[in-house]
Amino acid sequence: MKLLSCLLTMFLSVLLLTCGEVWPASPQSSTGGAVDKEINQADKAFGLADYKRAAAILRQAITGSGAKSRPILWSKYKRAVLAQASDDYLSGVPKDRYRVSAAVFGRDYKKEGIAKYFLLDVRQPDEFIKSHIAGALNIPFRQVLHHLAWLPEAGKGRILLIICRSQHRANHVLVILRELGYTNAYTLQGGYHAYQQWLRKDALPAAGSAPPVPPKADEEEDFSC
Repeated sequence: MKLLSCLLTMFLSVLLLTCGEVWPASPQSSTGGAVDKEINQADKAFGLADYKRAAAILRQAITGSGAKSRPILWSKYKRAVLAQASDDYLSGVPKDRYRVSAAVFGRDYKKEGIAKYFLLDVRQPDEFIKSHIAGALNIPFRQVLHHLAWLPEAGKGRILLIICRSQHRANHVLVILRELGYTNAYTLQGGYHAYQQWLRKDALPAAGSAPPVPPKADEEEDFSC
């Protein structure tokens, strides 16, 4: 839950602030007492895990009172929307957690190359250059949202398989892409490390060439993955 919350907060904050600028003003402004009542109603709905209702109540309060006059409304609204998105995501995660095992991918790769997959390697360029799966595209995970145009259309086409060393960075990218509608996004279970182990047992072709990495790749801290 902590992972999902951290990832969603950033773009939800921007989305909500943008939405606040275009919402029409309510013809009847809410009084201070009415707003307090709506906040209490929203808090009760939130406590019952009815996040959709909590968000609806708070949105109505914002359009009636104005976001600037009651900043707490925006804070509570953002929290309710985040909770709703988080609940929707977590409740819909399947047992395989959107993972493709190294064995399944390896067999597919041996039979038909990457015809079934679009391989997105989110490791750093120096990791990628040392060794990678032939045909993979390298976009460091902090830059993925800057290069969505390089990815297949959301929810369509080949399986968008996200790869890092041991799946940790890939998990971050998976949550974001799934929330953006990439229902074709999956991670390589265990990451490139697991795939290399599988290669040693099955003697499949090793790493190869791939498209160039994005310019000005960010340096990042060691994620131990």
